[in-house]
Amino acid sequence: AYFGEITNKDKNQFVFSSTGTEANALLIAGLTEYLEKFKRVIVSPFEHSSFYGSLDYYKIPFELLRTDKSGLVDLNDLETKMNEHPSPVFVIYAANETGVIQPMQEIFSITSKFEMPIFSDLMQAFGKIEIDYSILEGFTFSGHKIGAGMGASLTYLPSKYLKKDFGILKGGNQENNHRAGTENSPAILAF
Repeated sequence: AYFGEITNKDKNQFVFSSTGTEANALLIAGLTEYLEKFKRVIVSPFEHSSFYGSLDYYKIPFELLRTDKSGLVDLNDLETKMNEHPSPVFVIYAANETGVIQPMQEIFSITSKFEMPIFSDLMQAFGKIEIDYSILEGFTFSGHKIGAGMGASLTYLPSKYLKKDFGILKGGNQENNHRAGTENSPAILAF
């Protein structure tokens, strides 16, 4: 309930996992059926390797956004790509290596014209800067990035994008049947 309250998102659509890498992989895995409807997705070149690895694993074609010298995504390039083929967009909120914070409101103003969703890795932003969750359709964050210890990460998986019986691990009803297995309760509570 806590994460639903602070993000103003449906508490039943969060899935706990063990690492940020797993959280990102879970997001892509959950979106696979939805993403297959598009020629490609649009991705920033600053994503964690787990995003690119998952997109490759699920054979989801993607096109990288151009950037400027300061590390911001090129909004004109995004607009051009959206005009060519409107597509879902993946942009890391705050870069893990440079700390550059992307212009998410401006990105949203472009994607919303095309009614396309934004998904984001919030690992470096969550708990550190203000985040407008209302512009994000799906996102991930991890407890160890805010001092909660290792072993608890979270993915917000909106059910409207998931296939009916989506689950990355089967054999148990944990995490709304999306990830079977005993949760790491101490790490989750610290989170």
